Amino acid sequence: MGELPIHPGVVHLPIGIVFVLPFLLSLYIIFFKKKLLERSGFVIILVLYGLLTISSVISIKTGENEISAVKNVVAQQHVNTHENEAQNFLVVTLLALVTGISTLVVNSLRYFQIGLIFNFFIQILLIYFAIQVGHTGGVLVYKYSATDAYLPRISNE
Repeated sequence: MGELPIHPGVVHLPIGIVFVLPFLLSLYIIFFKKKLLERSGFVIILVLYGLLTISSVISIKTGENEISAVKNVVAQQHVNTHENEAQNFLVVTLLALVTGISTLVVNSLRYFQIGLIFNFFIQILLIYFAIQVGHTGGVLVYKYSATDAYLPRISNE
C-alpha cells in the first residue's frame, strides 16, 4: 500500500490511439483515392491496431493487478462494471485488428475499398467503447474514491 498504481498511466495509450485512428484512416483513404499512397500504406493502420490491441491487453492486466487494493475501498460491483467495459473494448479492438488484416490481404481493389469503409465504422465503435470504459474508470476514481486505496496509512501508535 502507498505505492502509486501503474494502471492509470497505461490506460491512456489505447484511448489516445483510438481517437487518432479515424483521422489517420481518413487521411489514408483520401491519399489512396488520389493515388498518393499504395495499398501497402495501410500497414501503418495495422501497426496502430496491433499497438492498440497490445496496450489494451496490458491495460486490462494492470487493472487486474490493482483490484486487490481497490476492492478494499470500492464495492466489487463497480469494479466489475469497469472490468466488463474493458473486456468489451478489447473485443472490439480485436475485431478492428482482424478486419484490418482482412482488408489488407484481399486481392480485389473493390473489397479493399469496402474494407476501408468498414474499418472506419469499427473505429467509431472503438471511440464509443473507449468512452464507456473511460467513464466507468472515472466513476471509480471520482465518485467512489478508488485512489484512496493508495493513500499512505497513518498508524495510531
